[in-house]
Amino acid sequence: MFRGAFYNSYIKRVLDIVLVLIIGVVFLPISLIAAILIKITSKGPILADVPNRVGKDQNTFKMYKFRSMILNAHQLLREDEKFKQLYQQYKNGSYKLKQDPRITPIGRYIRRHSIDEIPQFLNVLKGEMSIVGPRAYYPDELEEQQKNIQKPKNS
Repeated sequence: MFRGAFYNSYIKRVLDIVLVLIIGVVFLPISLIAAILIKITSKGPILADVPNRVGKDQNTFKMYKFRSMILNAHQLLREDEKFKQLYQQYKNGSYKLKQDPRITPIGRYIRRHSIDEIPQFLNVLKGEMSIVGPRAYYPDELEEQQKNIQKPKNS
């Protein structure tokens, strides 16, 4: 059983690397265009400064994404008084907002087409994520999700 699990994880890792290299070549021109547009249309870095995510075995890691929001968007949502109501909507809506005023104009486009997710291929290459696997939550999101899961009753 252990041997099978080892080989399965090894094969999955090899497939992750091969797929990322193939897909990465295809998405490289799109990534370059997105990076240039982000840089010339808004202040700040090309990659988003998002809080760490929780991965396999509860290890945290820095997830890479193209920046689609204003600077310090996550911090503002949680700490700025003018976003208090928006933060409650965010928590009540499974951590998704339908209309988010923090998104930049180019950010709307790259989100709609999931271009902001392309840098996550770097996380896959680093072994922090897999192409197929569970969603990597923010620590506070994971904590909230775990509260909502009912524990099995002892029989």
